[in-house]
Amino acid sequence: MVASTVNLDPKAIESNISRFAETSKALMKGLDVLGQLHPFINIAVLAFKGVAALEIARRDNNKKVLAIKSQMQDMMVVLFQLREIHDPEELGPDDETTLKDRMAGLMETIATDIERCGNTCDVYTKKGFLAKALKSKIYEDRLAKYVQMFDEHKRELQFRLQVHTARTVDHAKKKLDGQEAHLKLILQKMEELFRKLDTPREREVLTFIKDNRGAQACLDNDATLSKLISKSGESITSFDPTNSGKGDLASARKLLSAELVEDVTAAVNKNFDNFSRKSKQLADTILAAISDGAKIRDKDLQTLWNDQGWKGSVKARTFVLSLNDYYENFRMNKDIPATESVVGSAPPSPILSPTSLEAPRPALSEDDRWALSYINAVHLQPILEAVDDDGSGFVSVTEANNFALKRPKGWSLLQWVAFWAAGWHPTVTWYKNRIYNILYSMNSLLKLIHPANAQFADKYFAGPGIRRVERLLRSAQSAPSKVFNDEHLKHIAEEFRTREEDKLETKLEGLLYELDDSATIRGITGHRRIERYIFPLLYLLLGCHLDILQIACIHVLDEAEFNAMKSALSAVFAAVEERINSLEAVFKSKSLDVKDRIGHFAFGMVYISNNTIIDFTEEDGYEWEDEGEHLGPDSDDEKEEQKTAFNRVPVEILRHEPPPDICRGVYDLEKRYTLPETPMSEVDGFWIGRSMLPTGLWGAVESLVLIANGNLLTGGLEYWYSLDNVTGILEEGGNVVFSQWAPSGTEIVCTGQYDPDTLTIKGTYQKKINGQPVDGVYAFSYHRTPAYAWRFRYNDSELAENPARARWRFAINAILDEVQRAGKSRSYVIKCFQEAKRWVELVKRDRTFNRNLSPATPLTSEESKEMQHLKDTVLRPCDARFFSLVVDFELQKMVIHERSCDECKRLIHGIRQFCIQCMDDGFSDWIDLCTNCLDKTPQRNGFTHLSSHLQVKVYVRLHDGEMACVVPVAKDVAERVKKWLRLTASTRDEAPKPADSPADDALKTNGQATNDSKPPMCACCREPISPPCFVCARCNDDVYICMSCDAKRLLPHSEASEAKYHKLWEPLIYIHNIDPIPDVISKDTQMEMISSLDTRMTNLDSRIEALEQKLENRFQVLEGILRGFGEKLVAAENVASTL
Repeated sequence: MVASTVNLDPKAIESNISRFAETSKALMKGLDVLGQLHPFINIAVLAFKGVAALEIARRDNNKKVLAIKSQMQDMMVVLFQLREIHDPEELGPDDETTLKDRMAGLMETIATDIERCGNTCDVYTKKGFLAKALKSKIYEDRLAKYVQMFDEHKRELQFRLQVHTARTVDHAKKKLDGQEAHLKLILQKMEELFRKLDTPREREVLTFIKDNRGAQACLDNDATLSKLISKSGESITSFDPTNSGKGDLASARKLLSAELVEDVTAAVNKNFDNFSRKSKQLADTILAAISDGAKIRDKDLQTLWNDQGWKGSVKARTFVLSLNDYYENFRMNKDIPATESVVGSAPPSPILSPTSLEAPRPALSEDDRWALSYINAVHLQPILEAVDDDGSGFVSVTEANNFALKRPKGWSLLQWVAFWAAGWHPTVTWYKNRIYNILYSMNSLLKLIHPANAQFADKYFAGPGIRRVERLLRSAQSAPSKVFNDEHLKHIAEEFRTREEDKLETKLEGLLYELDDSATIRGITGHRRIERYIFPLLYLLLGCHLDILQIACIHVLDEAEFNAMKSALSAVFAAVEERINSLEAVFKSKSLDVKDRIGHFAFGMVYISNNTIIDFTEEDGYEWEDEGEHLGPDSDDEKEEQKTAFNRVPVEILRHEPPPDICRGVYDLEKRYTLPETPMSEVDGFWIGRSMLPTGLWGAVESLVLIANGNLLTGGLEYWYSLDNVTGILEEGGNVVFSQWAPSGTEIVCTGQYDPDTLTIKGTYQKKINGQPVDGVYAFSYHRTPAYAWRFRYNDSELAENPARARWRFAINAILDEVQRAGKSRSYVIKCFQEAKRWVELVKRDRTFNRNLSPATPLTSEESKEMQHLKDTVLRPCDARFFSLVVDFELQKMVIHERSCDECKRLIHGIRQFCIQCMDDGFSDWIDLCTNCLDKTPQRNGFTHLSSHLQVKVYVRLHDGEMACVVPVAKDVAERVKKWLRLTASTRDEAPKPADSPADDALKTNGQATNDSKPPMCACCREPISPPCFVCARCNDDVYICMSCDAKRLLPHSEASEAKYHKLWEPLIYIHNIDPIPDVISKDTQMEMISSLDTRMTNLDSRIEALEQKLENRFQVLEGILRGFGEKLVAAENVASTL
């Protein structure tokens, strides 16, 4: 047996893991030098550098992944044996093969396997904890196989080098024995190593899954799934696909089931291109960081550093003030006035030592003289932040080099310092304004999104990514507009912005704008501070997302496209979060006020305040949009104009193929599995039948196709919900064994017997995972009956009772149906249409109810039986599958508001109505109702809703940014409309004409007259309007819609000039009556009143207690007096009796 070259000792592995970054950097340096001597190894070296760089860039490294990559390191170390061979063209002992020729092919193979391993590790690392646990065996087996590969490559490298150097030629000619046993040993050791690397949480979860019959069984049971999530340490809210913090077991089951059925091979292959792009970028970034020297490389900084006698690092404040004085001497001699601060006041520079004042003057061109006015104490803070990357308060040699050498080509150091002193803040403001413009354009575009994309687009725009962007914009302080009065400063700011955008755009395009983790962000920005890049990065990224949303208006996109957009924003803000955590740790270590320092750091941009949507106020320097800048069509534009604008966006920017038509491939069973012209066996062909469920009932009808090639079987099995491949064996005597593999890795093994007399295949099936049974054994039965005739087939009891009658009835009905189907008679088509329509209706209601959506009407027991009958007997599997997909597509097009009805507690879809009288001041809490509960009066969080309250009805999702506009407008419109309706009502009742009031003047101003005008009319039916009714909250003129027309969703009448621009999706204000709107007492006011009442009651209790004590004291005194008086009376009586 061959000795293993793999060191899988746990202690050695732990040591390698802890030093992975350090050893990888040293190894990459050495391999670069070796690659200059032997260029043929560079293909493998480049692959290794990309994989290692990605791991180094990650903050949270997985120990199992590092264990695999440490074996990759060991393999690469073998290449250093090449250092003893100086000529790659040197011939070996055979005088025919050069070292290059002997090794080149192996290097390509190694490079390929390194990249594949890195890609698999990347997919594994990005999975959540439970996703890894559910498929731990699958992932670990894949990872262990790469250890096998690296061991094989390591031994092959040694073997070829030995052959070339003729050290062990005899041994080289012998084949290695025990190869298979050796590989099995590695897998066994890796299994043991993985178990030792398991965290306590992993061990507990894996044991729990095993004890509960596997992953699928855990997901199927609510109680087990709840325990599994609890043991994993993850919150149920983390499984909410809407990111609204309202996750439930249904959402968790859906997401985890998707992970379980995901084909790992397909996921790995899909990730490969993205992995390759980001690993190459990261390799360049890491190498650039490694190559940074320990000496100051800028001439001016080198002079300053040497003159000050600084060593490895210097206090950041001292460094900036010394740099300030280095140029201040020149400015004072030239008599150049200092500028005003654009970021606020800063403490004046202290008097520096004579040594620093005598520093030699820098050589300056006349073009740089303007910059001297910005090198002063008032601009100290922004310069300080620009140089001190880690915020530690010290500037290292590396940081000084980073600062100086990152300046644009052709810029002097003085210009660079001046830019960070006064030009960076207005540049941030420039980006801030334009990002706001992009968000505004996105919000307008959401109304035009294709219905099939609407849910995905809404979730993206309402997700945490966009919310974090908006909070970032609020946090960043805008620079004053006057800052660009200096043309020199304006010029270099524009030049910097253009150059940086070009660099970032090139890198983003190289990654196809796909950013999946913070390590990818570091591949773009390097290890410099994220606050320098966050605004231009978001500007470019959101610009790309806006283009994708425009494409989504006319094309149906894959959901993965929107998920990638959300992931990109998550990755960006993960990097921001890491930076914030780093700064907080530094500030805490210095006993500083963390909140205050974070709030003022980098113009406040990393503070990311928790402002609500009503707190926004414009600042000096804020600009809404540039003149002539068009970011896309508006919802009010003509449709042709919109379509033309959308078509200008190239679809090539999409990263995922659009989803296929829902009907594609559904009816392709016969095309997908083509039968030979001459059957190879009696089982060849199409079968139809059913399988028994664990409940003991027969399941839905299934279509089976089998194709024999010798004794091997291939084919497919079609259910009402999927189509899966099958493989098997046809044994002698008609025994049939075939397996169907589910994407989750579950194998369904069917063992049956073909009966040539009855033309049936009957037997049993059993589910297995990793070869182990996970369920009982259940029956199946397939027949040669055509799929369309299955509905007429007799059952076993009918056949047993009267075989002739059962078969005769079946034949008549089947032939009659075939004739009608072939002739496409009107009655036959109508019957099929009604069956399909009924199936869609029942399934849609059933799924709406089961998915906790509202409005929902649960199926009755009779309807459930009807739906089951249609699925099990009437519809062919292909028909049921097609109409099931139709239902899913219809539900996908429904508007999901991500709000639950406060009465029935179900998730509202379609139409939503919310109360603005039951709403807090911050627009963060209110009462929502679905269309089933409009007459209900729910109570929650201090709100008591009444049907007479002022409400808003919305047909599309209303995002946070729109609430600040819709709610105040709705209140103003409702107040005006109610006054107008009261006025017209009093006119109809011939009430005395009231004197003009300010409110009446307002009505006239709005285009409405007073009591001599006609009453308002419905914009659709043109009938006089009266409450209850609706009024549009968006149209400039008041557009009234009666309850009947709204229920029918009628378009405005052509004579309704006030509704010329009204859209059906616009929010409507519900007017229940003409009573004035009562003042709403806010929650804060209520709490203050309650607090005040509590205080008064407490005071009253104290006063009563004091009064009671006072009375008690008096009663005691009185009691004493009475007791004394009684004693005197007794004494008097005694005296009297004595006398």
